[in-house]
Amino acid sequence: MSHYSRLDAEQLLTGTQTGTFLIRPRSAGHYALSISNNGIPNHCIIYQTDRGYGFAEPYNVYSTLKALVLHYAHNSLEEHNDSLLTTLKYPVYGPNVIVPTTTAAIKDDQRQASGGEC
Repeated sequence: MSHYSRLDAEQLLTGTQTGTFLIRPRSAGHYALSISNNGIPNHCIIYQTDRGYGFAEPYNVYSTLKALVLHYAHNSLEEHNDSLLTTLKYPVYGPNVIVPTTTAAIKDDQRQASGGEC
């Protein structure tokens, strides 16, 4: 995982499509999700606890960062931030990702994500 500062992330995300995102280590610990919303970068802390990754208790339940991304690729971030009416759509440096749309495919991806590293 590359190390980008908050400023680096803001420069990468400014003016990009809503849902463009980057997950980066924070200098203060844990991780940060930097995401574009209407071309404006926003940031959310991703906590890593004994139970898993997430934005706040009791939502720190994802065994890997990949599992967290897969969940929020289908579920809005609005439950954690009222102004983020988006899902995780476009990784900054990722290929055009085809996101699974069936429940079986999502569960399969989550099963795979829980067994490996991000």
